[in-house]
Amino acid sequence: MPKLIIKNGPISGQEFEINGDIVVGRGTMTDIVIVDPTISRRHAMVAFAKERYVVSDLQSGNGTRVNGMPIHEPTPLRDGDEVQFGNIRADFLWKDNKKARELSETVVKIQEMEDRGNTRQHVERMDAANPGASLVIQPTQDIPRDGLEALLEMSKRLQVIYDVGKAITSTLDEDKLMNLIMAKLFEVFPQANRGFIMLYDPKDGQLTPKVARNRKGEAAEISVSRTLVKEAIDSRQGILSKDAMDDDRYSLGQSIANFKIHSVVCVPMVADDQVLGVLHIDANDPLHPFDKDDMALLLGIGGQAALSLANTRLHTRLLKQELLEQDLALATRIQLRFLPDHPPDVEGYTFVDDYSAALEVGGDYYDFLQLPNGNIGIALGDVSGKGVSAALYMAKLSSDVRFHSASNSEPGEIITKLNAGLTKDVEEGMFVTLVYMALNPKTGELTYTSAGHLPALVRRGNGEIISLDKAGDIPLGIEDDTVFSQATFQLREGDTVVTFTDGVIEATDPDHEQFDDARVLISLNESDGTPEGIKEKLLSDVKEFIRGAPPNDDLTLICFGPSIPKLEFG
Repeated sequence: MPKLIIKNGPISGQEFEINGDIVVGRGTMTDIVIVDPTISRRHAMVAFAKERYVVSDLQSGNGTRVNGMPIHEPTPLRDGDEVQFGNIRADFLWKDNKKARELSETVVKIQEMEDRGNTRQHVERMDAANPGASLVIQPTQDIPRDGLEALLEMSKRLQVIYDVGKAITSTLDEDKLMNLIMAKLFEVFPQANRGFIMLYDPKDGQLTPKVARNRKGEAAEISVSRTLVKEAIDSRQGILSKDAMDDDRYSLGQSIANFKIHSVVCVPMVADDQVLGVLHIDANDPLHPFDKDDMALLLGIGGQAALSLANTRLHTRLLKQELLEQDLALATRIQLRFLPDHPPDVEGYTFVDDYSAALEVGGDYYDFLQLPNGNIGIALGDVSGKGVSAALYMAKLSSDVRFHSASNSEPGEIITKLNAGLTKDVEEGMFVTLVYMALNPKTGELTYTSAGHLPALVRRGNGEIISLDKAGDIPLGIEDDTVFSQATFQLREGDTVVTFTDGVIEATDPDHEQFDDARVLISLNESDGTPEGIKEKLLSDVKEFIRGAPPNDDLTLICFGPSIPKLEFG
């Protein structure tokens, strides 16, 4: 059964079967009610007439369109047509009905034909790259004309090119564009009985029929020689067969005879040195066959069509890119909500942090947590990979860490339970490295463990650097029964704990050299030893090292330690 599928607006996605005549409008007494300010109370009617469905505008305020063209009288609907009521767009589908397909579609069949070589000089060719051909500024010499007639003919054809170009550049929808071009072809070539547009994919050489029509909109079958189409594409020439019924090379035997086709024109659509498809028209009136000027004109239209098609595809790609960028910007804002707004404010201690993703979103994670026994949890991790997949897994990691930290105070126990849950859900090949520390702010005792992460470092007040590497195990998500050990370290006044992700040591300069552990130790030694000083020195050294090269990985850094009492002089 035919149906309308709404594509936008308040009822986007809803489908309405058409069983008899229906009225679309904003009023409650209509069959399809669309509450939208651009829709009139009784906007349009879809009715069954003469074995086909037609749509009529009911003198609406904002009009009704079919495939982008405003309608002013009952207009037949074909399977796949887009109908627009005001600003609301809908697809008309009748695919499940064989009879409907026969009534609404002209079928293109590509046939393999044997070249018997009997062309009898009925074939003309014209280069699509010839400026004279594509612009139609020179009439051919086949038909004698005096200067005034030639000038008038040239002016007329230039006006046709302008009108066609103006019409087909009015839409950025590929399907609408193809239908507009086909409609214009019948306006420009009054002798044309049938026509079609096929798109060409140079990657696999596939030809895809995009739109096919006959002049009356009735059912028809267009058989086309692959030889003809392939030659037009390969040679980038327009091809005119002046008497197809007597042209063995391009004849289609019984099909040509049945439809009494006397002349055929097939031209490539070329833009930016690429063939995007072909335009094809044929005529069955032997008294008014296509001539070389018609081929030149069709080449000009083909050039306009190809340029519009290329622009439409570029617009589609840019629109997708813009939507992707908007989605990534939103994802960035959402991801930042999983991270702390600011470091914790703990009496007697200084905490600083820094986070930057290599892409819009990333897989680095860190958090500060209040543990049940009053200690401060410090977690920093790195999900394998970058981008969206890592960011999604980071969100789960953040949630799970907070869950287990709400009921446990020991780092080893927390990540043992965390690992058991993550391993069941992690995708194959993904894992997480994590360092988890618990600070007792009253005693300065630091309990820590690591799941395959870079060991945290302690820069002591005397400049000594100690690696906290006495506890831990493999990364999270590999073995679900891993039990993680923990160890303790006593912080003293002037100590600063430094922990970071591998975005620091793997920062790469334009010569492909990495920052590495040795440079980290140099930065720590050359800093003033405070959390703020170490952070600024390390980030500054990394930035100077990469010399403007794009970041290789996400980078996260946490520094904390006992505050140094300020001396007061009385």
